[in-house]
Amino acid sequence: MKYKFLTTCFFLFSCSSFSFHEENPNVTLGYNETAYRYSIIVSDEKIPVKILKPQKMPYSHNASGMVWIGKSFPYETAIDFITKSRNYYKELKYIAFFDLDPGIFPDQRNYELYIGAPTRDALFFDLQAWNEEDFKMLQKSKSNEEFQNLILSRYSNQTKNHKKRNLKNLFGLFHI
Repeated sequence: MKYKFLTTCFFLFSCSSFSFHEENPNVTLGYNETAYRYSIIVSDEKIPVKILKPQKMPYSHNASGMVWIGKSFPYETAIDFITKSRNYYKELKYIAFFDLDPGIFPDQRNYELYIGAPTRDALFFDLQAWNEEDFKMLQKSKSNEEFQNLILSRYSNQTKNHKKRNLKNLFGLFHI
């Protein structure tokens, strides 16, 4: 009986802590040699910033060419940070929302901006690379809807189908 009570308490605590997540914007920076300099710019905006440790694999500029965005991250701040980050992460070419991959718990990352994410993620999801014109259009976004539509417009048909497959597979795990 005592173990059943402890197990139940542990389960309830785990579930409750799992469902609560940060609702303040925060920024994660993938490692590169300029990440610390860029983190000062983010910190000046009073937004918490975390720099990831370097990977064990040899460092390459092209390995950190992606930006992940939570759907609730303020779009004006995202545009500002993405624009400024291109001076420090010169290889940025891909942008996607966290909900593209339900395996990374997008609901818990709604307020996160991850700059310098692995390029392999973009290649895995078959994202279309952004060009200079796309980044200029991003700066001209006047609403959250316009911002999100621009990012979604850069998803290929394969990317959109991949998202549907991922959601179907994820929900299949729970036998709803």
